[in-house]
Amino acid sequence: MDNLYLREATKNDVDLIFNWANDDDERRFSFNPQKIAYEDHCRWYEKKLNSDDTSIYVLMCDDTPVGQCRLDVEEQDALISYFIDKSYRNRGYGKRLLNLVADKVADDYPMVSCLVAQVKTENIPSQKVFLSLGYTEEIFSEYKEYKNML
Repeated sequence: MDNLYLREATKNDVDLIFNWANDDDERRFSFNPQKIAYEDHCRWYEKKLNSDDTSIYVLMCDDTPVGQCRLDVEEQDALISYFIDKSYRNRGYGKRLLNLVADKVADDYPMVSCLVAQVKTENIPSQKVFLSLGYTEEIFSEYKEYKNML
């Protein structure tokens, strides 16, 4: 199988993350469907990279970036947001990314006891990924929330 691993995102990944963030599917499944202006993204990205409560990881397959995951930690919860490059979708990378992230959280954030994701009701592929990994599901009016206790 592919040599998959997570690496921490760096300032050099700003364009990669920007392009992924503006992918048509990403915008359609995001809570804010509008395209992101580059200047806004750069400000947001720098703020996130410098935050003690946020980690951004790039999923690597050998030397190729295939996806990313952002964790926003608040007390005992880590809110997950992830994305797989369109060239690598429907191949199990989402599951593998989330498994790697769960291991990373256990190692790097011992205070976190729950992984949480909020997924728009239209985002069936992501819902299937979380359910297949044993996350519990709670339904709200505009999204579904998935939780996994560590």
